[in-house]
This record gives sequence, structure tokens and C-alpha cells, in this order.
Amino acid sequence: MGAIRFYGHTKPFGFMSNFYPAKVVIDGHTWPTTEHYFQAMKFHDKDYQAQIRKYSSPSTAKKLGQTRAVKLRSDWEDVKYDVMYKACLAKFTQHADLRKQLLDTGDAKLIEHTRNDRVWGDGGDGTGQNKLGQVLMEVRRELREKGPSPAHAAHDVAKATDNADDDGDAGDDDDDGEEGTSSTTTAGTTDGVPKRAKRTMLDFVAKDTAPSTSPTRRSGRNVVQYKTGDLLKATEQCIAHQCNAVSTYAKGLSKVIFSRYPQADLYTKQHKQASKKSKPGTTQFHAGKPHCVINMVAQRSPGRPRASETAEQRLEWFKECLAKIAANKDIESVAFPYMIGCGLAGGKWEDYKAAIASFAARNPHIQVAIYKLPA
Repeated sequence: MGAIRFYGHTKPFGFMSNFYPAKVVIDGHTWPTTEHYFQAMKFHDKDYQAQIRKYSSPSTAKKLGQTRAVKLRSDWEDVKYDVMYKACLAKFTQHADLRKQLLDTGDAKLIEHTRNDRVWGDGGDGTGQNKLGQVLMEVRRELREKGPSPAHAAHDVAKATDNADDDGDAGDDDDDGEEGTSSTTTAGTTDGVPKRAKRTMLDFVAKDTAPSTSPTRRSGRNVVQYKTGDLLKATEQCIAHQCNAVSTYAKGLSKVIFSRYPQADLYTKQHKQASKKSKPGTTQFHAGKPHCVINMVAQRSPGRPRASETAEQRLEWFKECLAKIAANKDIESVAFPYMIGCGLAGGKWEDYKAAIASFAARNPHIQVAIYKLPA
């Protein structure tokens, strides 16, 4: 199967639309559609969230979500993709019939085909970002990996719906046919992340591969936390950064990290042992206090991609490194620098941010944060 294009909940493959009438229970509340939940999560105001929830029409929910008379949460641009994923995962987990329809699409590329949205849709001409289609394909992959949904999922939806407070229906609007939103806001930060108790000693050994046994995954969506501050002052257990496989001296962030944690200095070791260069895709774990340092060898040469390696290859090496972090059963939390793999390395932040978000989603046992220096 090639590509499946969808748009509007009354049209073919309309079950993938956020306007599709399928109630979802998220965070103890029943939402008439995933569109309701997505729009409500733009705001921290609980009363306004409840106001959006009580309307039955997704079109009305969208209009309420587009207002700026109510203060938009400052980190919306950073978390909106995770919010959409959480909503869609709930929808296809809690409704067995919709789950089957999604899985029946096989490996087809899912495309929200509309000229009304260039962020969540394809822009009508294929040049849009198609973020909703990407989210649905990620949900499909996760559902396939997890196997059959719990038999009690649909029962839980019905039970929660029956027990939910009825705020009344404030009136319906006709569906205006627009599924997502492409509004732009100023990105912010999220602080105050709950932390696990620190270990007295980390059982890490400096090595190029991590243990092969993956920790048991817990259910639920792990959301990346965005923080403002110095990576070296991170409250997480580990700090990770990207390295190359040939340099013999450090610059930039790596120089700062290696000055603080000399045992992790990959480049000095490469200088002393020129015949033992690191291999792209390997991951090194170095114990230290207060952090374990994770060297992610995700590029062969320093600077921008050259003839011997492409930006796409570097992104794949980065994902290989993430997989090895996930496989290390001792890791409980990890912090990444903002724009890792980008800047002089030539990567696209949207791609690397998506890779980290996917890593967090697949590994809910690991707390994940991205640190950005103050402006």
C-alpha cells in the first residue's frame, strides 16, 4: 500500500481525523474528541479547559483554542507534538474498532491532505509538514509493537464517561472542515521537573556498547521537558552530547564538558591512540559526579557533512546512539543540549527534536530533558 490521504471525519479514512466522534479519557476527564483535548491543552487555565470540554462540537473547540484572549501556555510550541501524540494514542487504544482500522493501513504513508494547514497537513500540494500523519504513523507503530489492546480499554472509556461530571452542552457548531492549527507562538520553557532520588554510586563502565537487555517499559507517554539553564548544572543523572570519530582536540560544548569530566575526553584518547578511532553510532558512558557523561559518536568528521557522510547518515547514527542509551538499564534520566546535532554539525533541529521525542516515548522509564542557555 502506497499513501493514504485523509481529511474530514465524514470522508474516506475519516476515522483518522481529530474531528471524528470518538470520546477519549485522558487525565481523568472525558473529551468528546481528540480535537477538544488538543485545543484545551494550549492553556494552563483549568476553568477554560473545562469550558472547551463541555462543547460537543470539535469545530467550536477549535475556535475556542484559537483565541488569544486567554493566556497561551508559554511552552506550547515545544509540547504540542507530544500533546497530539497523547491524544491520538488514547483514541486508538481506547477504541478497538478504530485501532483495527489504523493497523489495517499496514505500512502506508498517512497524509492529512488539505491546503488549509501546512503544519499538521500537507498544504494541499505535498510541501506541508504533515505532522498529524507522522503522529498517526508513530502511534500505529507503537500499537503494533504492543500487540492486542487490553480487553478493558473500551470498558474503561464507557465507565469514565458514565461517571464524568456533566457540565452540559453549550451548543454545537457545524464542522468547518479544518482539523489542526498552524498558529505560531513564542516558545518557552518548563521548569520544576520531578526528579528521582539520586543514587549514591552509578554502576557505569566506560564502554562503546551498552547492556543488551532493555528495561521493562511502562504504559503512558513520556514527555520531553524543556528547561532553561546550563547543561552542566542539569538535575538529571546523565548529560549527553554529540561527538565525532576523528578529532584529537575538543572545541565548543565538548571542550567545556571534557574540562569538567576529563575521564570522558574522547578526543585526547583519539590523539594518543590514532589507530583506535571511534566508530560512528557508538555510545560511551563515563561515570562521574554529579553526572554520568554520555558521548554520542554520531558523526564521522567535525563540522558540516562532507562527501563521506550525509546529514541523513548522521541522524541515523544519532538514533543508534539513542537506542544504546535506552538499552542501558542503569540510566534513569538524561539531559541533552538544545540544538544537539545541529548548528555547525549541519543537522535540522526538527529532525533531532523528533528523534529525542520518540526516544522518550519509547522509554517512559527514562526522564528526558533538553537544556537551552538563557538568551
